[in-house]
Amino acid sequence: ICLRRTTGRVGPSHHRLTPLQSPPPPSPPSPLSPPSVAAASDAELRSLIEGATKDVSIFLAPGLHLKLSSQIRCSSNVKVVVASSDEGAKLDGQGRTGLFLLTGSCSLTLRGLAIVNGRANYDMAYFGRRGGVVVGVGAGDVEIIDSTVTGCTAEGGGVVFMEYSGDVSLTRSTVANCSVGGGPGEDGGGVVFMESSGAVSLIDSNVAGCSADYAGGVVYARQSGAVMLIGSIVTSCTANINGGVIYANAKELPQESGAVSLIGSTVTGCSAGFGGGVVYAVYQGFASGAVLIIRSTVTGCSAGEGGATFTDAIDLSVIDSTISGCNATQGGAVYVETGSASLARS
Repeated sequence: ICLRRTTGRVGPSHHRLTPLQSPPPPSPPSPLSPPSVAAASDAELRSLIEGATKDVSIFLAPGLHLKLSSQIRCSSNVKVVVASSDEGAKLDGQGRTGLFLLTGSCSLTLRGLAIVNGRANYDMAYFGRRGGVVVGVGAGDVEIIDSTVTGCTAEGGGVVFMEYSGDVSLTRSTVANCSVGGGPGEDGGGVVFMESSGAVSLIDSNVAGCSADYAGGVVYARQSGAVMLIGSIVTSCTANINGGVIYANAKELPQESGAVSLIGSTVTGCSAGFGGGVVYAVYQGFASGAVLIIRSTVTGCSAGEGGATFTDAIDLSVIDSTISGCNATQGGAVYVETGSASLARS
């Protein structure tokens, strides 16, 4: 453990934990609301969503394979549910396009689907190269439930990119080999990128082999809500600079950010080139959150500073958890630039 200019101490925790309590997990998503309408083609799915003036639930038959040639746009204040059953339907960006563009407070739920080959690229209309699957700007919430997402890429948000939008949740889903990179600036969020938006929750989900050229191999959150990994498994995710799994920053604008919590989760073999093989959190004077690792296991992670966590100007608590086999030039497990750190039964 490396401590610099700490305001607290490391050791068994005797202080009250009330200020550091993580927010409760979000409520389970509601079931698909009947009546639903079936879509059997890209054109039908596109028409139902782009023409929606009220909430709509769309059912895709199991085994259906829809190859999208461009984003499907939703610009109304409605909730769209796209769902399948059994082995699921497949939505395929063909390595050519992202799948959905949300504006106007539109919310989207994707359930029971296989989502593959989404690619944000120069051919997209606005916010090009952002969001390999979903781009939300002034959007509502995005939910991905009981689904698999593989091989999606962008320069920000390999799966979901949100700006001035709501929450993002992945529940009982698997994400593999999604990445961000190749852009001129901060390429962040191998899975989710949040800018001035809501909370991110990964619940009972698996993430493997995701990466970011800059920061947040899984989640990049700037001036946004809480980031929670609950009952999830993250393996072999990387960031070339900061936050092999999570990057959280409230440094650049006078706006608060939420807590970062790992609860009942397992993280293995993740790394960052500079800070925080698992979590990099810097809240320079604008903090409302903290970093909490509770009933979790972190193994074999590495970074230049803080093999597991790098924190600055916030509180870190590790409770009933194990951090082992991690390494760094400074702070093999934990690096605290300023702030406090406490370990309890860990």
